[in-house]
Amino acid sequence: CYDDIPANCDKYGRLYQEEDAIKACPSGWRIPTDEEWAAMRNTVKAEFGVSDANAPLRAIGAWEDKIAATNASGFSALPAGYRAKTGQYDGEGTKAYFWGENSMLYYGWLLSKEYELDKESLIRGYYAYSVRCILSE
Repeated sequence: CYDDIPANCDKYGRLYQEEDAIKACPSGWRIPTDEEWAAMRNTVKAEFGVSDANAPLRAIGAWEDKIAATNASGFSALPAGYRAKTGQYDGEGTKAYFWGENSMLYYGWLLSKEYELDKESLIRGYYAYSVRCILSE
């Protein structure tokens, strides 16, 4: 939980390190691939416009950075922040980080004021991010 406060798990869900993220999805579900994250981002931009591609992904009333949040896509991204390898927490209220899988190498996907759901560099197990699960095919 962000800042190790149980109420933050109720608010945002949990943050997972890589090994736990792999196991976080229930049977029949999995972490999206990088291609699937990119396809969702591109679909949202095409359907809702590129002037503020973050707004359709953001949960209404949860973000502190004054960028519009319409949740038009139904994705309901919450700004849960992340935990760094040092154990420090950052980004609550302003950033959402999600795990993404690419050939068993796990990457982070960042949604913030500066980034419209963009891929982060390779993140190894020390960081803790949110998990979104999708149905396995």
